[in-house]
Amino acid sequence: MVSHFWPWLSTSRMLLSLAVASGLSVAAIEIIDDRYDMAPQFESLRKELEGMGVDSATDSDSGRLLRFVEGIDPQARVFLDTEIATELNDPFGLLLVTVANDAPGSVEEVLDLIGPPDAQSSALPDQTVFIVHESGQILLSEAPDLKRRPRAVILRRDAMARQAVFIAPSMRDAGTLEVMGWDTTKQAFNFYERGLDPGQRPVWQWKGDSSHAWQAETRSHACFRCHRNGEVNMKELRVPWQNWHSQTSSIKPESIAPDSPLRTSPIYAIRPENRFLRGGDELERIINQWIRRTNATKLASYRNGRIGIETLLEPFFRTTTLTLTTSTEQSQSVGGLPIGLPVSFFIDQRGLLDTGELFCPSMLTFADDIRLPRAEYRSYLQMFGFRLEQFDPASGSPSYSESPGDTHFAFPASEVPRVDYDMISQMVSAGIVSRRMAANLMLIDYPNPVYSPVRGALYTMLRDKPLTAVPGDQLDNALVAFFGQVVHDPAAPDEVISAASAALERWELPQDQWETRACELIDSYLGHVAAKAAAGDAGSFFKLLASRYAALRASDHFTLVESQLLFPNTDPFSGLVLRASGDVEPTPLIGN
Repeated sequence: MVSHFWPWLSTSRMLLSLAVASGLSVAAIEIIDDRYDMAPQFESLRKELEGMGVDSATDSDSGRLLRFVEGIDPQARVFLDTEIATELNDPFGLLLVTVANDAPGSVEEVLDLIGPPDAQSSALPDQTVFIVHESGQILLSEAPDLKRRPRAVILRRDAMARQAVFIAPSMRDAGTLEVMGWDTTKQAFNFYERGLDPGQRPVWQWKGDSSHAWQAETRSHACFRCHRNGEVNMKELRVPWQNWHSQTSSIKPESIAPDSPLRTSPIYAIRPENRFLRGGDELERIINQWIRRTNATKLASYRNGRIGIETLLEPFFRTTTLTLTTSTEQSQSVGGLPIGLPVSFFIDQRGLLDTGELFCPSMLTFADDIRLPRAEYRSYLQMFGFRLEQFDPASGSPSYSESPGDTHFAFPASEVPRVDYDMISQMVSAGIVSRRMAANLMLIDYPNPVYSPVRGALYTMLRDKPLTAVPGDQLDNALVAFFGQVVHDPAAPDEVISAASAALERWELPQDQWETRACELIDSYLGHVAAKAAAGDAGSFFKLLASRYAALRASDHFTLVESQLLFPNTDPFSGLVLRASGDVEPTPLIGN
């Protein structure tokens, strides 16, 4: 189950509970549903069922909930009654096991199983619907050959928002249906996927729960290829909520095919009378709530020894998933305001301000210093080959092309994922690391808040040289010892040794001096960046943007890219990093 929700992204299926996200690379993006052909699994299932005395022709597996946690289970198998009480305590799972051979096959049937919205008899009476569409501003008449992937997310909650089911339906015939349900016993999401057997009857599989995203043997399989942290996904977790129907930019109904369920079904239709339809701003608040809950469970798993220190600390060193930011300005506005580049492209402002509590003057004013005149902005798009393109997966030829091209809101870029930021914040609040140590870690290679090759190399060394600490103890001293090992490691790259040495120097500063020193570094760096922008010398930042796209393509979460129009193609740039001088330079290290 490669979930799209998260990107929520804009996906074609829905997960029960809060998150659905999926995405594939270039040619595969337009044939996503073909991945969910479950037929190859049924021959082994038939033999297993026959061994249990079940006639596969009459007591079909289509009525049974199957378990298939890829990486642990060698194949799908019948869910045992003894497992149900332990594993399935979310609203959807509890209902699903009661319907036997009458399992829901469609979105409408899933909603019927949950119960009607607003009804007192329903445990989840609150229903909301969200729409995402990467080509939602391109009319059918403007690009008749464009392959479009509008998607929806349906959320059902109880009155107190303590229970949730997120449903991500395919918008194609015979597509999959994904559901995520919050298990109040495990305090985690259960992931479900509905496929079809060779007779086109619905078959539901339990694909695991959030904890499987934290285990090496399961993390790179099925749902957890996209739900990298076991959370619900939404890629565009910041105003203007690019690609989502929202208060900043409504998806145009004329961009959706007339026969799409998003035009024909009263559940999704973008019409004033659809009382369930909500905007990306509301979804952002919901996603943040469930990210916090999932991370709290992850933190508890560390305290009870179920996950290791290196898993907990990963957000300090690696970009674990995809969160997109953009300018708040539309790229095609004629005579509009200058285009402000997103601050989070240059520095982790949220983390350093909110968690590190570093109130450096430059971070408070930098947004006004990095605005480009529209003519200059467009010249860089032209100069570095930025173009919106979609390729036909069969022929490899473009079915849509706009050059120079940009997304609806300008300068789409990766930023520190919200789930990573929240995990760091919870670690500080819980006393796992001090505020000072958290700030110190975030200052490592701070000009590169995502896909930092230096932090990536440090994380590789951290896994090879695990910290020694008792679960629940503060990790500050263990991290100081780790940096000391790096500094004296003859095999470590010079740039990594330098970063570890700088971290130790900052740590050894007197308590009343470290914040001042940190702000001196940040203010100097942001001043150099602002000076380049003011001098009309911002072209290198566009090359850096293209290089970060390349890092995303090489990452373990590129599956979240569900559309070729999520961000532009560019001339080839890779291996570039931003320095404290404001210069963009190549690095021999590999980003992570």
